Amino acid sequence: MEAIINHNDLSVDRVLDNELETSTEPLVVELKNGHRLQRIRASMSAAASIQFATSPIARILRRDWNIVSAKLFLNCLDPDWAKLVREDAAEMTWQMSDLLDIVKSLPVGQIEHAWMRPRKINLQIVHPICAQWLRAFTKYDQAYTILINAQKSGRMQPKQRWALTLPSQMAYMGFKARAMKLPLKSTTELLEEAGL
Repeated sequence: MEAIINHNDLSVDRVLDNELETSTEPLVVELKNGHRLQRIRASMSAAASIQFATSPIARILRRDWNIVSAKLFLNCLDPDWAKLVREDAAEMTWQMSDLLDIVKSLPVGQIEHAWMRPRKINLQIVHPICAQWLRAFTKYDQAYTILINAQKSGRMQPKQRWALTLPSQMAYMGFKARAMKLPLKSTTELLEEAGL
């Protein structure tokens, strides 16, 4: 599972540079495992088109969205399991909202966005918990934007950024594992082990 973002790499995806330099529009990123959601016949579903400023956050969703959404939908047919997934989703949402609040209060000065290359992702939402996940990740992207710009401008060290984002990353790993019924620890256990 590759949920942890590489905090030492602030470069953009070189493979995408040519496409990005010839267009003024954000790059539309194709999600992996699209066939997973095509099999699901949810009683309610929605589509969303979201732009993410940071490539690491967009990359996580590109890799995880369809497969985790499909597994979450099926696993949450069990009401007892759905309750556990909702608890982990609530913890993840809280961690990412808290991160954004903390980051907004940092004295990092004016943020320069011109160097960033946003990614647009078209998503299918098949469960209310997936909508909660997406809202949490928009906050995560906002916080991450501030943090990588603070590091790029020399106002923050990589280990400071790592320390700030670790609780959110651990919460996401716990949520993802629970949603997919992976034999990993819960969000609470991961956070407790990290001393958070």
